[in-house]
Amino acid sequence: MNYIREHFAHLDAIIEQRNKRIADLEEQMRKEYKEHMIALYDQKWETRLREHRIEDLEAELSRAMRTIESYGVAS
Repeated sequence: MNYIREHFAHLDAIIEQRNKRIADLEEQMRKEYKEHMIALYDQKWETRLREHRIEDLEAELSRAMRTIESYGVAS
């Protein structure tokens, strides 16, 4: 009878270790997922800022070209 109790205690310890490992892995996965999502979000905003900067530069170039053309016509 004592052997059975020891055996079940051993099995309980194994199960407890496994559950702890699963919980640790779940926590690690949550952390990695969060880091990945933050990186994607940062990348999205960097791309958006780059696109807006290109649009700003295009608008600035367009204004400069109109100014140059207006000087050319006025001369």
